[in-house]
Amino acid sequence: MKNRSTLRLFLWVAGFIALNLIASFFFFRLDFTADQRYTLSKATKNILQQIGDSSIQVTAYFSKDLPPQLLTTRQDFEDLLREYQALSKGKLSYQFINPNESEEKEREAQMKGIAPLLVNVAERDQMKQIRAYMGAILKRGKAGEEDVIPVIQSSGGMEYTLTTSIKKLTTVEKPGIAFLQGHGEPRLSALSDIRQALSVLYTPEHYTITDSTSIPLKYKALVIIGPKYPFDSISLIKIDNYLDSGGNLLIAYSPVRGELQQMMAYKNEENAKFHDWLAKKGIRFKDKALIDKNCGQVSVQQQIGPFSGYIPVAFPYFPYITNFSDHATTQGLEAVMFTFSAPIRTDSLPEGVDFTSLAYSSEVSGLVDLPVIVNIQKQWTKADFNVKSQTVAAGINLSKPKGRIILFANGDFCVNGDGERERQLPPDNINWVVNTIEWLSDDTGLGDLRTKGVALRLLEPVEDTLKNLLKYGNFLLPILVILGYGLYRKQVARRKREDWIQEKY
Repeated sequence: MKNRSTLRLFLWVAGFIALNLIASFFFFRLDFTADQRYTLSKATKNILQQIGDSSIQVTAYFSKDLPPQLLTTRQDFEDLLREYQALSKGKLSYQFINPNESEEKEREAQMKGIAPLLVNVAERDQMKQIRAYMGAILKRGKAGEEDVIPVIQSSGGMEYTLTTSIKKLTTVEKPGIAFLQGHGEPRLSALSDIRQALSVLYTPEHYTITDSTSIPLKYKALVIIGPKYPFDSISLIKIDNYLDSGGNLLIAYSPVRGELQQMMAYKNEENAKFHDWLAKKGIRFKDKALIDKNCGQVSVQQQIGPFSGYIPVAFPYFPYITNFSDHATTQGLEAVMFTFSAPIRTDSLPEGVDFTSLAYSSEVSGLVDLPVIVNIQKQWTKADFNVKSQTVAAGINLSKPKGRIILFANGDFCVNGDGERERQLPPDNINWVVNTIEWLSDDTGLGDLRTKGVALRLLEPVEDTLKNLLKYGNFLLPILVILGYGLYRKQVARRKREDWIQEKY
């Protein structure tokens, strides 16, 4: 019996060791996260398979004694590198270096562009700062070019950062993207977020249409953002020729002009030829301003006693777009904020136009006649939001002229500012534009990665009655449950006591 137990134990240990040896030759992970952050995207797999003959060496500069909140980042990065190495069939290799071991290694990391982070840690009931390194250097070939990742972020954007760096090293020539000028469009200095995101894999350039030359087909896409001045007939013919030659077009146009300083919103009627040109391609706008209960906020100054301050106020003219169609350009998007806009009409489409709605306002939307005086402090009611979802972005495939067009019914949602004063934009505002340009450019695409980390999730708008029910229910329900359980226990105890008395007598 004893020998049998010993043999059974030996077989269990041997099986466990054999299983670990077999598992060391394979790498897999089970991913139960909502955004599948631990599952490699199709874009990453394609890029790893296209590394070619050159090898990629990753040198990760990570401090060894990291605090617990940063230690998981190091482990996630190492797991990710192991998976990349397996999928690249050994063309990607990696090593970890602890810069804190010596001044020489620390100086080496800093010279390569990896600066230390000052991290607060608790040690023996005291707070102190340590110099933590969390960066990486990617090198192509033995004497090839390098790319620096100064700081490895948490797992949400880790795959995007690493894959983009590999793509940058393996791309021989960056294709061009043309940003149209000459009609009051913002320059690239006012589109800093878009320019930064595109510059990794593309060459964004200004382009002005001339009478003597055609739009070069070297440009993968032509981007028209927020034109304010009229187009002439020659420019529109040149754009048609570009489309007919296989070019693609992104248009972000504001059919409604909103002036908060003047407290007015009115129809954009200064570009009649451009409107007619769009209409021939099935793009027309409703003559009303869009409002949405699911919206952004503006700051309003209020006097409270002797003090004055700014408080955020919901502003339905700034709708949050959270309803997206299943399309390559919208994958992973959570919420995009538009400013003054008008819905795109989806009726009476011309022959030869394939029209696809890409994004919609919420189910609690409304339409306002133009022009309108904008009252920031207006008390909105349910009657104001009397229409359902409205189309605010569309994709158009043309048969004559040929080509693809993506249209956003807002020209300001992706503009950072005038080059001097910049505003912070929601991440998905930029992600949507960059994803669209990549899709129009027929690239392998990093859109799935760019939007992999959850950026912003909004609560669905609910009626005030339901809101109060939920609020007071959350407060009262636990109390009622405890009281009910107490009464139940009291009844059980009394019944037991009565049974005991009866048995006694």
